[in-house]
Amino acid sequence: MLTLPKKLRAYTNRRAVAVELDAAQVRIVEAQRSGGHVRISKLIGARIPHNVKLDDAKDVGEFLAEQLKQAGVSGPVMMNIPRTQAVLKSLSFPGGTTAPELPNMVRYQLERELPFSPEEAVIDYTVQEPLHAEPGEESSPGGLDVLAAAVRLPVIDHHRQIAQTAGVKLAHLGFRPCSVHRCIRAFFKGDQDACIGVVHISADETEISFICGGRMVFSRSAVVKIPADIDRSGSAAAGCVNGIVAEVARTQQSFHAAAQSCDVSLYLLAGGTGIEQGIADELSRRLPIQCELFDIEGIQGADATPAASGFVAAAGLAIGSCDTDGLPFDFVNPKRAKARRDTKKLRIAALTAAAAAILLVSVLAGKSHLAAKRSRLDVLTAELAQLKTQNKELKSLAKRVDAIALWVRTGRNWLDHLAQITALLPNCTSAYVVGFRTQRDNVISFSIRARNSEVIGDLCRRLSRAGYKPSAGQLTTGSDPYGLDYPYTTEIKLTVPPDVNVDLGALRPRPRPADDDSANRLTQKPAAARRRRRR
Repeated sequence: MLTLPKKLRAYTNRRAVAVELDAAQVRIVEAQRSGGHVRISKLIGARIPHNVKLDDAKDVGEFLAEQLKQAGVSGPVMMNIPRTQAVLKSLSFPGGTTAPELPNMVRYQLERELPFSPEEAVIDYTVQEPLHAEPGEESSPGGLDVLAAAVRLPVIDHHRQIAQTAGVKLAHLGFRPCSVHRCIRAFFKGDQDACIGVVHISADETEISFICGGRMVFSRSAVVKIPADIDRSGSAAAGCVNGIVAEVARTQQSFHAAAQSCDVSLYLLAGGTGIEQGIADELSRRLPIQCELFDIEGIQGADATPAASGFVAAAGLAIGSCDTDGLPFDFVNPKRAKARRDTKKLRIAALTAAAAAILLVSVLAGKSHLAAKRSRLDVLTAELAQLKTQNKELKSLAKRVDAIALWVRTGRNWLDHLAQITALLPNCTSAYVVGFRTQRDNVISFSIRARNSEVIGDLCRRLSRAGYKPSAGQLTTGSDPYGLDYPYTTEIKLTVPPDVNVDLGALRPRPRPADDDSANRLTQKPAAARRRRRR
């Protein structure tokens, strides 16, 4: 196939149509590239009626077909996978890793951490530029940093059925946080090398991502439902604002724990729910960080409305498709290893065919040549036996691969155990957990800080009654880093027996106190918390 150079491809015409769906609206963006420039030509939004069932691909597809027809848009479309429906992991590979072997290496690494069966996983990845190391920090020369994502096959089939019912082809299925990042790259006028927090708010979930040095390094989703007709000044809006702000504060704590050298300098908020300004104001009040709304500005050929901020995901998807570099993720056409030809089998087949041909010629040539041809056949048979002996090493390797795959398929569902352990934890007024870790020998460990030692003993008894085998480490006392009254701390290790069953329907989470201000306290740095306690 003839491939144009990258510089020439930048000047070829291209058109892309992106469709973004949430619980309240469908948004359609059309982008075009002409003469080396990309522009957005259409922004179309429509509210989804209550009689359209979002989990029914036929209902959604028929509604989308009507909207595309009214907008005068046809041809292949692109969609996004939301953050809640994907498993996202950052992976690192040593120097010398080549591009052809990377797909299999990524899949092998990621399959071990999936909460669902690897057989129904569609995995794609993107190679990222390495972050600049601090002075004195060790780095792996020539190593590769990879951001990998896995999506269940039924999720992808659902989007395919929507497009099929709408009468269009699903040409691309991207990852929504990356599409939002691409839109920020196109329209944000500030310093894109700084550490930026991005909060994308939709009707059914809020995606919180962090961009450092121009690359996305952390992303999670918080499920906060926002009604389509919400009153911005009502109590329901205030509850949604407080819920999202608390999730952003918790996510920032998790990000700082994972990337201690990155300090967030700015939060960008985007969305079309109508409460984004209230969230930005509340975040600015609670966090000592600048928060501002991100909007799509300077659009040529389309009307920029106050609700244009809700189109950032679809706009980023359409713009990225028109780029020469393309988009980092495509779950319809994921990156796969190229099939390698088995040269040993080809040689064996060729030798066998040659032996048969020689045998036929020897018979036809007469009895005078029969002895010599039989001798040649014996030589070839000996070579074939030698090749089969050498092939035993490959069979041994295949057995080990099958054993690893079996171990992955029979692994425990750690998320269920994490949910049950969380329900067994004491109330937050008595203790709080610093972090969970899982180990390969079926052990879960976590650190806990408590107001008194009896709380820790009672927790161990509840865990034992639930079927776990807890083992508490040495109990120590000391000041709380956040200035709270939790002086006792210890490390608890749980061995998870294979017969422990988790009934998710019977679990009840611990209620939070009415005056909970943990989001306020946990966003403060430990040193500031200690100074406030001394005063």
